[in-house]
Amino acid sequence: MSDEQMSTERKLATMKMHEALKLAEGKHAERGVEMMLDVLEMDPKFVEPRKWLAEYYLVNDKTHMAVSQYEEILRYDPENNEIRDKLREVDPATAERLERLQNVAPDPFVAARAQSSSSGELDDFEDDDYADDDDNEGLIIETHVAGADLFADDETCEEVYYDPLPWEHEQEREYRDRLDESDAFIGLLNGYADLWYDTDAWDRMLADCHEADEAVAAANDRACAALGAETTRVLLVDEWLRIPLTAPLPTPTVIISSRAPEVMTEHELVFWLAWASHTLLGGAAEYAWPCEAPLPHSAKISAMGTSFGVAAQPHIEGWDEGLSEEELGELARNCQAWEMRAVMSADRAGLLAVGEEAVAARAIAAGSVDPKHSAAVTSTQFLGIFRAKEVKELARIGMKSNPWFDQQYAAYRSHFLRWWATTDEFKQLKADTQS
Repeated sequence: MSDEQMSTERKLATMKMHEALKLAEGKHAERGVEMMLDVLEMDPKFVEPRKWLAEYYLVNDKTHMAVSQYEEILRYDPENNEIRDKLREVDPATAERLERLQNVAPDPFVAARAQSSSSGELDDFEDDDYADDDDNEGLIIETHVAGADLFADDETCEEVYYDPLPWEHEQEREYRDRLDESDAFIGLLNGYADLWYDTDAWDRMLADCHEADEAVAAANDRACAALGAETTRVLLVDEWLRIPLTAPLPTPTVIISSRAPEVMTEHELVFWLAWASHTLLGGAAEYAWPCEAPLPHSAKISAMGTSFGVAAQPHIEGWDEGLSEEELGELARNCQAWEMRAVMSADRAGLLAVGEEAVAARAIAAGSVDPKHSAAVTSTQFLGIFRAKEVKELARIGMKSNPWFDQQYAAYRSHFLRWWATTDEFKQLKADTQS
């Protein structure tokens, strides 16, 4: 590629790469590696820095980190036979898995429609014997799984009567309509609506939060602008949050961990802030909190998130009076089915805001582990936890697993975004948001 053809971004990245090489060849090898990683933040598709890092890691007996770089190269350049051969040499099992997955479109929600009947989505979710992951953040979450009809499309659903956001998952609004057909859920929705306007309650709950600094506010402006949304209010709280919390208050509010700017890059923050902005823009935040009442999720959202539910209790008390066990079960299944799709819609919004699937994957990985490892974990390392499972199996989580931040489901979401980023739909939406 000539200098005339090279983008400004690539030119700057190339200059920084040469600086990194000088440092690495001198007395500051580790600083050179750090700078080379900075180069990839500037230009994730730049192959040469990744090749250099891979060789450095191999020489220093860090094979798994070299494999991570080879995987990233092949993600962007699947026809790179030189790198594919090198990966086969270093890690044959990973090379085989990558070849198998590259042609997979991992969306069983849609793909299984023709093979499934229209009766009872999520009917085969098992409610017993789940691992209690309250205290196991950062560990693999073991759950029983749903049956094959989890991903069926119920043809009895009424036509959606309003337009979804253009990047939403194809089935999210269908399931939101099902929730609207439940009088019990409407009671929950109305109860939470009362909470959103309870200023005294919010003054108490947000008392320990503080306003975002200029850097976070700038990232939020960028995230909201990418989606064409009004700028939200962003607050920081001194506890680790795996995902942003959103509150559809009169001033729409996003709460993130004060640790997030320390362990995530600016681009990764933009992903999560756009993710949060989407839930407020499309109304998902108004549905997400009421959905938690019927669901048997075992993992605690966070101390702050728990306070939302506690504050809502006086407003939703007695919401399930008169409901049979069967009716409660059906409502819970519809809530879980909607949440599983709603979080994927939010992921798509985040990806559109940052434009690069590698950034989105790293952001999801960082939010899926404990804060000690959040800054360092790579998307490849995170997905490696689940490499023994086929992609479609990652989507089969139990009713006690919370789709918004379940670790296994996060791995599925990451695979899904990798595929969605290759579609014409994404490319067109990306072009529209950047125009």
